Amino acid sequence: MFQEFRLFKGVLNGLFKTKGSGKESASSVITSVRYLNGHEVLDPDPERFRRALLTQGISKDQLKYGKYLQWTNELKIAGNRVVELIEHSYDREPVSQVVNVELPILDWADHKYFFLVPASEGPHQVGGNCSKEIEFNSPYGFSFIAAIDGKDPLFDWVKADQLNIFYPLNTCCLGGLFIDWADESNPIVLNPEVMTNDWNSGDNDGAAQATFNDIKYKSTTEIDVQLLEDEFGDTHICGVPLWYQAPDIPICPKTGEVMKYVTTIRSNAKNQLVEGKSMFGDFLTFMDMGFLYVFWEPTSKVMYLTVQC
Repeated sequence: MFQEFRLFKGVLNGLFKTKGSGKESASSVITSVRYLNGHEVLDPDPERFRRALLTQGISKDQLKYGKYLQWTNELKIAGNRVVELIEHSYDREPVSQVVNVELPILDWADHKYFFLVPASEGPHQVGGNCSKEIEFNSPYGFSFIAAIDGKDPLFDWVKADQLNIFYPLNTCCLGGLFIDWADESNPIVLNPEVMTNDWNSGDNDGAAQATFNDIKYKSTTEIDVQLLEDEFGDTHICGVPLWYQAPDIPICPKTGEVMKYVTTIRSNAKNQLVEGKSMFGDFLTFMDMGFLYVFWEPTSKVMYLTVQC
């Protein structure tokens, strides 16, 4: 699956001149080197590029994971411009390109990967039942997907005891959902217009909910990279999103700030359906074995959810 992301290289080659690995730009004085993970991140649109820098930036030590997750882009910077791009991947030698891209911001935070792995006594969960009574202001059925424990030091930035993640599995969503959790018992969908009845049929009106087998997780910063190559595994990525389509990094509609990435919940056959309806299978699956991306803004308590597959 990861090979398909390299199709984007053809687009880059049309924009930038490629040169041999290890050769630096002779006409520029390199003032800094930064690392950016993923595909379609060196975007010619300044706003999309800014969001990518704030979300996909990683420290050099994260190459040990980043090059297994699509690839890592090493940015050589001269002043306020990226003048060379070096792609690092686990299965080939680094590839260098001469570029000339202005930075929309001059500094940004580096992120580190961490992961949710199954653990019988773990504080996080995927599947099962929500520990609180929650009612959505929507005619569509929102199924409980997961709970992130905000007391975990790796998630303490969320400023909440627990992030409850719900998604309308049996409803067609034409885009990502913004959900206001200011009232934890009555979350409000801020953009209900993206939900449609396009999937409705004789046995599905979008109102059905689903309950899945509960799996507990713990967080870890160290993992066997072979687990990342398992397309049907049950390891969930945190820290930096791995996009399967174009990056979809949201702006909070209440604060105007770039929202922070929480995790990606992957479809998992081990989360078997135990009650209700799931129109794409008898286990937790986001359409055709897709991935649910979760973002959060701790100040406004707004969550963003989008699916890619």
